[in-house]
Amino acid sequence: MTNTYFSITEYDYSGQTSFTTPSYLQADNISVTVNGVTKTRGTAYTLSGTQVAFTAGNIPNTGDKIRIKRASSQSTRQVDYTDGSMLKAQTLDDDANQLFYMAQEALDIGQGLELSLDAHPTTVSSFTNDAGYLTASSIIDGGTTF
Repeated sequence: MTNTYFSITEYDYSGQTSFTTPSYLQADNISVTVNGVTKTRGTAYTLSGTQVAFTAGNIPNTGDKIRIKRASSQSTRQVDYTDGSMLKAQTLDDDANQLFYMAQEALDIGQGLELSLDAHPTTVSSFTNDAGYLTASSIIDGGTTF
């Protein structure tokens, strides 16, 4: 079964030879885990464009859970504009995509998390993604379910 969020792609291994990553700006933004164990790029797998392929001796077993995740840099800007330099479409795209990807990653983190709000024992037990908007359901505040 394949689960796809905005910044995460998940697979159940069943013999396929390559796996598609989410869109990314730098290869260092991509991480691959098999059954929760982080794999090393160049050793356990190769990354070519948006395709991950496992290397010999690192092929998962049938049914193993493969997770490919993008984590864009939130502390370093992808683009640094310079006065008097030529402004190219690719430069603007890279800058906008970094922000866009960070927003997607935040949405993915928010899906399915339990949150504790205020001083009350408030829990949001589930979220649904409805046309790009997160909708909270089953909110419990001090024992009362809304």
